[in-house]
Amino acid sequence: MHNDTSLSFRQELNDFARVLVGILIFSFVLIAATAWVLSHRIAGAMYRFKMTFDDIASGNLSARIFLRSTDSFQDVADSFNNMMN
Repeated sequence: MHNDTSLSFRQELNDFARVLVGILIFSFVLIAATAWVLSHRIAGAMYRFKMTFDDIASGNLSARIFLRSTDSFQDVADSFNNMMN
């Protein structure tokens, strides 16, 4: 009887470990995907700012910053564009 109880406990422990590993893998993938999306929203906006600044520095005073609606810093781009108008 002791052996059956021990075997059942080990099986439950193994099942719990499998579920825990699955949750950890899912969490890692979710965190990585979120980080990727957020970094692109910031890095993409910064790239557009730099390209527009380079255009203006080259003499193109009609250059404006256009960001995707999901990008960060939309309010800064709008303020900059208003300043340049």
